[in-house]
Amino acid sequence: MCEVPPPARPVRPCSPTGEDPLPGLGPERVTMRASPLIVASCALALCATGALGQGELYTGSACTAHDGALGACTLVSDCPAAQQAIRRGQRPRICAFDGFTPIVCCPGAAPPTPAPTPAPTPAPAPTTSTSTARPPAPSPTPTPGGDGNGAKSRQKCAEYATHVWRLQRPAVALTPFEPKVNTSLCRVPELVGSQPFVIGGKNATLFEFPHMAAVGFGESDRKRWLCGGALISENYVLTAAHCIEDIPKPGRRGVGPARWVRLGDLNLYSDQDRAKVQEFSVVERIAHPRYVDGVKYFDIGLLKLDRPATFDEAVRPACLQTESDELPQQATASGWGVIAVDGPLAETLQKINLPLVSLDDCKPHFDPAIFPAYRPSVPQGIIDNMVCAGGDPFGGHDTCQGDSGGPLQVLMNSRYCMYSVVGVTSFGKSCARAETPAVYSRVASFVPWIESVVWP
Repeated sequence: MCEVPPPARPVRPCSPTGEDPLPGLGPERVTMRASPLIVASCALALCATGALGQGELYTGSACTAHDGALGACTLVSDCPAAQQAIRRGQRPRICAFDGFTPIVCCPGAAPPTPAPTPAPTPAPAPTTSTSTARPPAPSPTPTPGGDGNGAKSRQKCAEYATHVWRLQRPAVALTPFEPKVNTSLCRVPELVGSQPFVIGGKNATLFEFPHMAAVGFGESDRKRWLCGGALISENYVLTAAHCIEDIPKPGRRGVGPARWVRLGDLNLYSDQDRAKVQEFSVVERIAHPRYVDGVKYFDIGLLKLDRPATFDEAVRPACLQTESDELPQQATASGWGVIAVDGPLAETLQKINLPLVSLDDCKPHFDPAIFPAYRPSVPQGIIDNMVCAGGDPFGGHDTCQGDSGGPLQVLMNSRYCMYSVVGVTSFGKSCARAETPAVYSRVASFVPWIESVVWP
């Protein structure tokens, strides 16, 4: 599977009318005047959509110009040769479209050299578990890493990245016979330019997190969406092991096993949000084999869907973070959890940008020697297969009840419009407590196990 390099930079789509529409969620659109060059490039490019004939090409793909010169597919705004040709009234070859923006074959531009992909290593035999019985307390030793781990995950990430693009007819066509071109389905605000990213909790936008899953419990006529998750393949959702089944405990009845998954939604309780929802029943619940109910170690699990998900602009898998030592300074958490302490669950998907906290700084907050109440759940304290994030000095920013199992994610630099899941929401002291981070299961520590189940 060939890799899809990201575009050199995000460019707002242009329109042959001379306006530059900013993609929005409502009927209104903010516009600004485009330069004559962009107007000309749009008009000329739309006339040339059928000229390439070189198969499906993307930004960075090798290509051949009209005169036989070798080049690379590049946004027209980044290709001086194409701009000069347009001024002379000549039509450059078209590779694809990003919205309305032509991606042209730029003569002399060198396509990026892809990094070699390590050969996949044989995956261990799948181990699944749906039992909630308490075995002996596990050793908190993290899942080992090493060279070769994550090769299959990286391969699938490259495959899923191709679904950011769709071969379809241009939105503005000069004739009813216009051929299909590659068009970006990306709806991430930071990439399509519809709004800046703001630190702090706020509503997510439609299709912003196409891998986001709501995990439901209860009967079909009384579904309760109490956990989150992340779609990581056609058939599996990654979540927390404690979201696999909510068993009864003293003083609490429990709601039973996870039974439903909803993908592509924004507002769980409205059908007026223009979401493209896909809903599934869960046919298999797989907790990590070393997870023990009530203990926070190995709090990661998988839910198998009753049928493959259909990929589109609303539903698309996320990639897995495969390197434990390559963590960002910040990551984004998302979920439908409560938005105030003891408050109701959010109706609209929420997102929040959180700083990652080093384990050394995180450990004192959950040290069982300092806080004896943590001895049953984290007897060895914070360990290496966990990630800590949050801890605002003033409080007010955090994941909370109902966000469990949801992803802690980063937008990838190496794959256009793709997220990498760094952590799975696990536990914390209390919601949005000042200077107190929350704890997430570190995905990279569990990649070998995930691969053995999802892609055996």
